[in-house]
Amino acid sequence: VYSNNKYIIFKLNEKRQNMSNLPSSFQPRNVWNYIKNITMSSSSVAASLYVLSGVSQPLLMTVAKDAGLTDPRCQLYMLFYYIGPAIVALTFCDSNNKWTPSGDHPSFRLILKGCAIQCLDIFAQMLNYTGSILAGPTIFAIIYSSVTIWTAVLSRIILSRSMVTTQWVAVFLVFGGLGLTSINSAMVGADVFKGSLFVIVGSCLHAFMYVFSEALMTVGEERLTVKATCAIQGLTACTLLLSWQLLFTVPHWEETIGSSMRDAGTTYIQAAKILLCLSLSD
Repeated sequence: VYSNNKYIIFKLNEKRQNMSNLPSSFQPRNVWNYIKNITMSSSSVAASLYVLSGVSQPLLMTVAKDAGLTDPRCQLYMLFYYIGPAIVALTFCDSNNKWTPSGDHPSFRLILKGCAIQCLDIFAQMLNYTGSILAGPTIFAIIYSSVTIWTAVLSRIILSRSMVTTQWVAVFLVFGGLGLTSINSAMVGADVFKGSLFVIVGSCLHAFMYVFSEALMTVGEERLTVKATCAIQGLTACTLLLSWQLLFTVPHWEETIGSSMRDAGTTYIQAAKILLCLSLSD
């Protein structure tokens, strides 16, 4: 399982399509064996890791905030957030791994599309995790879970995927819940309300990334593999965010991060551990 959630969602969709192709007469021998087979499948492991990732990240952001590492001007935590996906590029040291299904090197235009999608996602995730800092992990987790709903709706609009009536009912229920959450957050405080709005917009834009990435891997004559999509987008994000650290964060380290770390009593070793855990969570 690779560190980017795009890989996990793509494999889950692939598993669902394979299951839908089974003959109607197919019946598991018994419920226990059926559950065992599902539990042992790679898709189930991927889904479990995806859920664990979603649960751990807002909690880690709270820990990073308490440690004084979350000045939104620096976006230092976002650099470490994208290190995980970028590491997938190391797998291409093995010649058996392909950038495209045909085995050819991707064209500059295809790579540029992947970079553009990632630029959109960088903005989306900055909104999401800045919103998490303002609104707190609980509200963040509630609103951010709408990414799957946004993805379903956008897949219907952009990729012409079909949705049944019960799925549309679920969409409207989730959007209604988002509205109630936003209204309630406005009563809690201005920062919480602003953070909630950040996460709502960021979740929608993050869903665009999923849909566009799927199109990049499944639509057209020239396509990227899952690994290539993950590697290109991860490297793009790390390059842009590392440049920002060198241009802004390093010259302003004391006023943005250094003083906050001292006030929180955070050592550099502790900070490194927190940021490393954030990398592993993605």
